[in-house]
Formats: sequence, C-alpha cells, structure tokens
Amino acid sequence: METTENLEKNLLHRRKLYKTILLDAILWILRIGFGFIFLFPLIWALSTSLKPLSEIVSAEIKLWINNPTLEHYKYVFSYRNAYRANAFIVAVINTSFLTGISMLTNLVFCTLAAYAFAKLRFKGHKALFKVFLSSMMIPGIITMVPTFVVIRVLNLWGSYWGVILPGATGVFNIFFMRQFFIGIPDELGESAALDGANELIICFRIYVPLVKPAIATMAVLCFQGGWNNFLMPYVVLPDRQLVLSTFIRTFPADNYAVSMAASMVATLPVLVLFIFFQKYFMNSITFSGIKE
Repeated sequence: METTENLEKNLLHRRKLYKTILLDAILWILRIGFGFIFLFPLIWALSTSLKPLSEIVSAEIKLWINNPTLEHYKYVFSYRNAYRANAFIVAVINTSFLTGISMLTNLVFCTLAAYAFAKLRFKGHKALFKVFLSSMMIPGIITMVPTFVVIRVLNLWGSYWGVILPGATGVFNIFFMRQFFIGIPDELGESAALDGANELIICFRIYVPLVKPAIATMAVLCFQGGWNNFLMPYVVLPDRQLVLSTFIRTFPADNYAVSMAASMVATLPVLVLFIFFQKYFMNSITFSGIKE
C-alpha cells in the first residue's frame, strides 16, 4: 500500500515538475521573442551606422555587415556648423546643460510638492491633487500653443529658459514621489516637529533619505526626458544652440548612415544609465502603484 502511494506521489510530483519546466520554457521563449522585437530597431540602427553606403543602398536587405566602417562616426564627431564650430561638441554641451538643470528643478520642486500632497493636510489638498492627476490626461499638443504664448510674453524666445521653465516640474514625477512618501509613517515627521524641526528640515532630513531609490529613479526619468527632448529646443532655440536631438536633424535625410551614427551616440548615455539603474527603476515603478 505504501509503495502504491509513493508511486502516485512521485508521479504527481513529476507532472508538476514537467508543467513547471514547460511553463518556464514557454515564458523564456516569449521573453526572448519580445526582447528581440524590441531590440531589433536598435540593432538595425547600429548595423546601419557601421555599413558603407554601398551596402545601405543595396537592393538586398540584410542585417549583417560585410565591410564595417567607422567613417560615419568620424563624420559626426568632426561635423562643423555654419558658424565653423564643432556642432557635436556644442550639442553635447547644450544638451548636458539643459538636462542637468531640468533634473535639478524636477528633483527639488517635485519632491517638495509630493511631500506636501502626502504629509501636509492643508485645505483642499485632495481636490488639488486630483486636478493635477487629471491634467495628465490632456495631450501635450493641446497645451503647446499656450506654452509658446507664455514664452513669447515672457520674452524667452531664443533663450535656454524658454526650454527649462516649461519642463521644470512634471505631474507624473509629483505623483511618483507622493506614492513613496505615503508609505513612510507620519510619526517620524511628528516626532521631528515636536523637537522643533520645520517642514523643510522634516522633508529633506527625515523623509528624503528614506526615498533615495525613488529619487534615483526620478533622476533617470528626468535625464531621459531632458536628453531626448526635441520639440522645445527645436522651436525655441536658434540654430547655433543645437542640442543632440536637433543636431541629428541637421544631416541630409537621405544620409541614413550618418543619421544612425549620430542617433547611436545620442542614445548611448541613456542606455548606459538605464542599465546601471535598472534595479532601482523597476522596483520603484512597481512600488509606486501599490499605495492609494
């Protein structure tokens, strides 16, 4: 009798094991398949940037490279604009400056706003926060004209501030940080208040150190948004103040290899940053949705 029961248990265990292995295999196949689909544009751009023109304009479409070359990258790094300046270096400096200022303003202002919505019980804070959230449903194209009108009224056309101020804060960043502040007990701030600490000290010395992964994630998101920003620099800034996104547009439309090389160079910092902070990024995005 015991032998029969053991056989049944072993059989059941094997079936469960086979089902688990089969399910894992299917999931891995799906992951690899979707991963290849998402990576294919990046792989194609990298391949095109390393191909000579003779292979790019060939009637045969292929991903591999017969005669790889770095000439397109050399052309990008040495390209000079109409003012005889190295356009790539100018674009990197301008992009770094705008991205750094955008990150700084978002980290400070969004953190303060998120702390206020999460921990301060002022009159109408729930209704105001709902208004903030509802604004996320408004497409950016609708607010484009009013934004440009404000830039013109403030005489910021052709100035870096015309790009910085519209992106100084973000509703999503406020919502994202608020979710983390909600998860921290209010008693910590109340204890600090009893010791005489004001709200700024409570925010930056008590709560901010506890949400460092969220701040790191927001920094990555702000860096990505600022580094890839195209519309505002393209419309507001003059030609001599190119950023990397508008720098890519200066190349002829039919010169695919050079455009792809410039795109790969512009993509590299964001890609490297995301790889290093992927752990914090994924954990923070998951955690931000579990609090109401």
